[in-house]
Amino acid sequence: MGNYNLRAGMLVRIKEGTHDAALPESRTGLLMARHEDLAHYTDRAPIETNVWRVQFVNGKTLMFHAMYIEVINS
Repeated sequence: MGNYNLRAGMLVRIKEGTHDAALPESRTGLLMARHEDLAHYTDRAPIETNVWRVQFVNGKTLMFHAMYIEVINS
């Protein structure tokens, strides 16, 4: 089960076994914000998801579900 007590500004690492071509070797980044999306086409406003935008040490910003994120500091 993933870590769902995440907050923007936390230093994190993406778990081993999770792949993305733009992911740096250190797998280390900063949580920026939760991704908001319409869960259903009838929704009138976006809702927060368990997907986070993470800015990595290589300057790339990628999105990962909370279950793939490990907190380095709290």
